[in-house]
Amino acid sequence: MPHEHLKSFIVSLCVSVLIFVILNGVFGLTGAESPAQNVLLQFGKATVSLLVGFGLDLFAIRNEIVALYKLHATTNADLRKALGAFQTHSIEAEIGKRQELVSPSGTVLDRDELERLVSSCFSVIKGTYHGSDSNVPSEFNKLYRGYVETQIGRRQSSLPLRDVRFLFATSEQLQQDYSAHPVQFTTFDDWHSANSIRLLVVQPEDAAEYADTHGMFSTDIGVFEWEFIVHFRPILSGQAPRYRVQMQPLNEAQKAPVRQYLTMLNRVAYELRIKNSKVVLRKRDSSTIQADLDRLLS
Repeated sequence: MPHEHLKSFIVSLCVSVLIFVILNGVFGLTGAESPAQNVLLQFGKATVSLLVGFGLDLFAIRNEIVALYKLHATTNADLRKALGAFQTHSIEAEIGKRQELVSPSGTVLDRDELERLVSSCFSVIKGTYHGSDSNVPSEFNKLYRGYVETQIGRRQSSLPLRDVRFLFATSEQLQQDYSAHPVQFTTFDDWHSANSIRLLVVQPEDAAEYADTHGMFSTDIGVFEWEFIVHFRPILSGQAPRYRVQMQPLNEAQKAPVRQYLTMLNRVAYELRIKNSKVVLRKRDSSTIQADLDRLLS
């Protein structure tokens, strides 16, 4: 049994034992008129304890259970057995994909899979998101279709977002992109300003150095509410883009190198400005650098 499955099983078992002890404390160890009734009473307490203890795990995956039930309920009875076997293979493949996703080497997703993953990640957070990317705005829009719209779609109130996005590009690369795609470039920049999202630029060689120093899977990351991190590596061979993606939870020990990485990026980042059709990278003063750091670490 994999380590995480064993851990979950032990937790559920401990919860069940605790509930059984509580039920015994409330109703007494006996409470029945005959030994047979007492056995039935104890069996009932144990059953309730197990149902509640392991039911918590089932509640955590209630969405998946509901989806499978709907699939079963809407399938013709004569086809359920064959389609059930087919669906089992699909589920096993998805389990393998999920296990690869959180493995040290990550997994490869196509565009549709990536979009579903991104949408799912944003759907479970209400706090800050911080990201970094090695693509100029037009390439970002091409590779990550709808990403920025999904990013602000999670907003639950009129309060401004406190997100930060780093772009890894030289001034020459940005100028070329602006000259070739002025509308896309300007829209990308204006969108960040309009949604109170800081857009900062870091030289690619600095990003690569800091990522290597702090053991990052990729320079390109998404930090979701400081609960988990997703690493992105686009694979540009072939017609349709694919992506090597790796996902990790962020406990206190795992947060440290990510914080250090973002802190180093913030230290050398520039603000992006467009003046007279020229892309200008402007240095920030110390108070602005500190304010941006406060955003990143909040």
